[in-house]
Amino acid sequence: MFNLLAIFILSLVFVFNYLKQKLDSNVYIVFEILAGFSIAFLAIGVFRSILILIIKSSWKFSNETFLKEILIMYFIFSLKFKKLNTLTKNNTI
Repeated sequence: MFNLLAIFILSLVFVFNYLKQKLDSNVYIVFEILAGFSIAFLAIGVFRSILILIIKSSWKFSNETFLKEILIMYFIFSLKFKKLNTLTKNNTI
């Protein structure tokens, strides 16, 4: 749930990043704040899955479903974070 919300908000932020010249500066600050919240939601989802994996692995050591979920969320989180770092370094955000 947190991950889908975060990906949706980050997608909106990246779409509006291309329309930055047409947006008012106050509106764009709101989208920067939303990007920060979406990264926080994504981190919460990743840590939740890691916690679930730790709890489940203490009961059952071969739980591949949670491991796949964590790897997918980590991959998505790392891609979005790298994209945000690239945009920040290029001064587009």
